[in-house]
Amino acid sequence: MDNKTINKMLKQDHQHIWHPAAQMKDYETFPPILVQRAEGPFLYDAKGQRIIDAISSWWCKSL
Repeated sequence: MDNKTINKMLKQDHQHIWHPAAQMKDYETFPPILVQRAEGPFLYDAKGQRIIDAISSWWCKSL
């Protein structure tokens, strides 16, 4: 995914999606990670960087 597409998607995210576990003002300095896919415990961002998903259990533990 090219930088222009990534930046457009991040801008749309900031304008239209409320992230209840974060301060929206922080996203001006620290934009959200644009996850393209997941595999096991790993997330892959739009540039292909592998990131370990160490927080998803916070949201699914009670289910």
